[in-house]
Amino acid sequence: MTLPHQRHSPTSRAAAMKAAKWTGGARRSVYDFIADHPRVSDRQIAQTMGMNPSTARPRRIELEFAGLVRVDGEVDGENVYVVTDEPYPLAPGPSYWRPTRAPKPDRASIRAAAEDIERSYAKRGDRPPPQVAAMLAWARSQA
Repeated sequence: MTLPHQRHSPTSRAAAMKAAKWTGGARRSVYDFIADHPRVSDRQIAQTMGMNPSTARPRRIELEFAGLVRVDGEVDGENVYVVTDEPYPLAPGPSYWRPTRAPKPDRASIRAAAEDIERSYAKRGDRPPPQVAAMLAWARSQA
């Protein structure tokens, strides 16, 4: 399994592949902790487990995307989490821990978005900057 990374960066991909070796154990530890301590926040998970918050929160987010953990309200301004009824998988597929990609927009949506942008500039009496004008020209060409 490869963790999320910057696809254009070989360094980012290598770091994600290296980190994937140990995230499974951390993910399971976070899951077990939430199961044993319902209504716990990210801060509490990190503090109580002695885990770096930059490790604990991404593992909890992966569990949430997988449907294994959900928000169960708020305490002191922080979301608290509980496990769902879904069983923890023994052998997840490669994309199990990551959200699915949004569908690619169709041509009609691209044109409609471009028209909305053009209208907003026209309403203000402004011209779009060159980068936006180039994007709008491309969107209009999607016939």
